[in-house]
Amino acid sequence: MLAHELTDGTKLPFDFARETLKLCALAALGQNPNRPRLPWFDKLHTRQYLILVGDPSIGKGETMYRIKRTIEKSLAEGLPWPVRFLRGDSLGSPQYAVTEFGGTIERVGKPTVVPSIPVEIDRSEYGRIVVYDEGRALAEKDSTGGAGRGLVTMFTALYEENGIATGSFKNGKASVEQADVSLILHFTPQGFDATFTGTGVTTGGFLSRCTIIRKEPTTFTRLWRTVESTKVRELVAKIMEDCKRTELPQDEGVEIVRQRVALELDKADKHRAARLLPLFVQDCYARAMFSEEGRLTVEIANAAEDWTIAQLRARAETWPLDGSSDRNERLHMAISQAFKNASKKWDNHLSLRDLKQAVNLHRQGSGGPGAFMYCLKNMIAAREIEPAGENARGYPLFRWIGDAE
Repeated sequence: MLAHELTDGTKLPFDFARETLKLCALAALGQNPNRPRLPWFDKLHTRQYLILVGDPSIGKGETMYRIKRTIEKSLAEGLPWPVRFLRGDSLGSPQYAVTEFGGTIERVGKPTVVPSIPVEIDRSEYGRIVVYDEGRALAEKDSTGGAGRGLVTMFTALYEENGIATGSFKNGKASVEQADVSLILHFTPQGFDATFTGTGVTTGGFLSRCTIIRKEPTTFTRLWRTVESTKVRELVAKIMEDCKRTELPQDEGVEIVRQRVALELDKADKHRAARLLPLFVQDCYARAMFSEEGRLTVEIANAAEDWTIAQLRARAETWPLDGSSDRNERLHMAISQAFKNASKKWDNHLSLRDLKQAVNLHRQGSGGPGAFMYCLKNMIAAREIEPAGENARGYPLFRWIGDAE
């Protein structure tokens, strides 16, 4: 209801607001020992890693800004929403990141000697949400921490264990426990593909820990509706009351839904379905915990099931090119998707240069020009595409005709 109030009558995507608010609500729960537990899943990730993918000006940043301001204003009203926002741009390396999560640098001995960075994290004060307004910065800074020990590695460990130990020759050792760090990343579709295709940052399964929400641009021509402040305050107050709940009853029939989801995910591609079951549990928990009834109903479990299967489909559409073991299949899927995207924007023509960029031809593991041209020739032979002259720069053009017959 709060997500609807903040986005209704605007071009902001509801799903962006809902998932961001769910992230904030789970972060607010923190490590509260009185937090209710589900009987069939005792360990619950209150941490959520959220990736918002959408065209420029679709409202990724504005959605986050509205929610952040809502939380900040709720604090001004005396409502204790225990969430702290951190700018991802400020995290240059894992060593400095752990200090941003609540620690301080203690210099001992000579000014140039830093034997350690002792970090003590308050386990109950607040949850932390790191925001990258341009998600590519996370991967670009990943190499700062050395081979295989950058920021993406750190967040992967924080998701699983809520702790990380790291160090460097310059700053000594640092460790963090019970940081309760959530993560939100904004991407354009092109930026998402460029970041997670062939860069090496997905080898540790980072994306399998993330909720991926992808939205197409929407047309909005009216004036934006003004948010009703009184209604927002009422809803925020209800959320904070819900956070104090110590029981979460479960209706009969929920177990059947859980087993059905588990079987569905077990049949799916293991790479893309990884860790979706815990995310299903998380969605069930959030929907039930912050519902007016305060109980896990079959209706809520069904809604969480629909969300989980939609998430599985979103992963299939947005997963990196390297997700498939068959090189030729990867190339074919990437080229087909490029034509699909082009038809939504202007027409169904793409140049040879466009197609090379779509498959990230010059990255390691792409198969190189040989595999690329082999795939292109086969698609022409199969009457999926055909040559269509040259563009103004002299690059060959190709036209999609796969749906014409």
